[in-house]
Amino acid sequence: MNKKRLQVQSHTHEALVDLKLSWKLYKSNFKPFLSAQIISVIIFLLFQPQPWDLWNVVIVFNGGDSLPYNPVWLSIIASIRSLIGIIVYSVFFGCSFGLSYDIMSSGNLFTKFKSLFHYFRRYWWQYILLFFLLNFGPLVYGGIISSILWHPIIEPETLPYHVFSYATINITLCIFNLFWMTLFIQIYPSLTAQGGIKQAFSENWRLLSLNWKRIFISLLFFFLIFTVPWVFIDIINYYILLLIIPHYSVLWKYWSYTLYFAETIITFFLELPILTLITTRIYNSLTYVASEVDEKK
Repeated sequence: MNKKRLQVQSHTHEALVDLKLSWKLYKSNFKPFLSAQIISVIIFLLFQPQPWDLWNVVIVFNGGDSLPYNPVWLSIIASIRSLIGIIVYSVFFGCSFGLSYDIMSSGNLFTKFKSLFHYFRRYWWQYILLFFLLNFGPLVYGGIISSILWHPIIEPETLPYHVFSYATINITLCIFNLFWMTLFIQIYPSLTAQGGIKQAFSENWRLLSLNWKRIFISLLFFFLIFTVPWVFIDIINYYILLLIIPHYSVLWKYWSYTLYFAETIITFFLELPILTLITTRIYNSLTYVASEVDEKK
């Protein structure tokens, strides 16, 4: 068995340990994470756009009437509200990494909800910066691929093409997001450990150059379990919406809303806490390896 294959097996084993350990620690620290995510969910639902726009697009596609036109000033207010929500949510998202660092780096593998406010006060503006960085690449890519596939010149008004383009956008965006997150996600735990944004960026690149495969494979497992299923569920749901909307089923409309809120709840109360714990364990294991490399020099 060659060295390269042994390394892949080692990374795969570590990725499985990441998942199992993160799930175990999440269950034992459920209350602090629950409190933090409740705040995040409330902020998300209050400030962010809801799925009604999808129905508007689908109805128009099938020849129906769109929702009443909103004046420009209402659109501006909605944009400002959305931006405020993103900024506040980004801070609480970052604070969850602080809670995970407390768990992974403490001797008793435990954290308290009040630690959230400590990280809020200390790193609020750094968390905002990192959140926009983490979402900048996928946002730009999504905008580019959407503008190409849904451009009026090349977009045929057919059901198969709309489903194909929607599937292409979501699947490729998921893949892009995986690689983008691999590049930058270690900045979060590094910020808590190093105490400064500059040092965190520097350490992130060092850990990435040291063993990017370790980070990628663990995140790949995470995406396959928590992200990919929702991508295909959304694609199937979009297809069914386009298919049945000429007969406009109110029941299916409420099913779509139920699915949306279910995805939101699972994302906030399970996916994001597990992500922060996995990321922090990767960071701790890689910094240990890095220290060993330094000692040998």
